[in-house]
Amino acid sequence: MRTPEYRWIPGILALVLLFGAACSNRSATESATEHLKDAKIVSLNGTITEILVELGLEDQIVGVDVSSTYPASMLEKPRVSNNRSVSAEGVLALGPTLVIGTAADLKEETLEQLNQTGVKTLVFEYEYSIEGSKNLIRAVTDSLHLGPKADSILQA
Repeated sequence: MRTPEYRWIPGILALVLLFGAACSNRSATESATEHLKDAKIVSLNGTITEILVELGLEDQIVGVDVSSTYPASMLEKPRVSNNRSVSAEGVLALGPTLVIGTAADLKEETLEQLNQTGVKTLVFEYEYSIEGSKNLIRAVTDSLHLGPKADSILQA
């Protein structure tokens, strides 16, 4: 009587594991931003806009301020400010689920109006320096639960 040979089982198991890993290996940006795929974001600062684009959120940006000129595709987005003056009405007209800016970009009354509507609003302190930009990148990525992406942006 012949005994079955099971030498092929480890090979099959290795192939199954390798195939599974390959199938689940989406790009880091795609999988990291999955929870934001339906977001409608208004960015109130050019630097924040650039950070959002680097995070793979360009398609979720529905409006920007006048300083958001890079990448060039941002020039086609609706503007929500005039000479750096942001109105809550202009922002809200775009139906955002998330508004992101710096303390310098928003008057206190505008921030209060946005908060009263229930739209999630993230406001960051921003020191205009290299270190300040690095801190802003970390703060934005952490607030969006994309902290690991900060390193890839900072190393670029």
